Amino acid sequence: MKKFTNYQHYFKFFIVSCFALLPIQCGAAIPAPAEPERITTHVYFKPETVPENKLIATETIPLNNCNGNSVLKMDIERSREFVYAVIDKNGYKFGGEYGFLTGLLEEEYSVVDGEKETQTHTLHLETKSDSYVKYTIAWKESWLNGTALIKRNEEVSVPYRVKKGLTLEVTQAEEVDCK
Repeated sequence: MKKFTNYQHYFKFFIVSCFALLPIQCGAAIPAPAEPERITTHVYFKPETVPENKLIATETIPLNNCNGNSVLKMDIERSREFVYAVIDKNGYKFGGEYGFLTGLLEEEYSVVDGEKETQTHTLHLETKSDSYVKYTIAWKESWLNGTALIKRNEEVSVPYRVKKGLTLEVTQAEEVDCK
């Protein structure tokens, strides 16, 4: 058996100690990754109570019953295509730090921004015997306006508009002389 000198003994002790302490030193030498700062965001929607109806088209429908001896009834059916919209108060799409609002508003109001749909409406019109009536009907877009309240570290109010659909209604019934 070979005999170690003091120098070799100390060297062996040093090497063994280094290997024994290596995992401890390596673990301490590498700092743990910093936990990212979590900012909780809460969004609440505060809709206005009355939708805004924007006139987009009118049509006149004459109902001539001048020679009739009973009530004239007519059901009219009209269809129109429109595009759903989710926009800010100025008419622009949400972007930047508020871009996430589009998806939340689509979910809240059950719409998809940019999706096309054709809506069909039926109106019942009538005129009595010996009369002539000109009906004016109007297509209107139904807009839901409101404010998104975004709470992070502070509260921010962001106005929004959502085009939800179309309405068709009689806006005027003008009696015309049969003579």
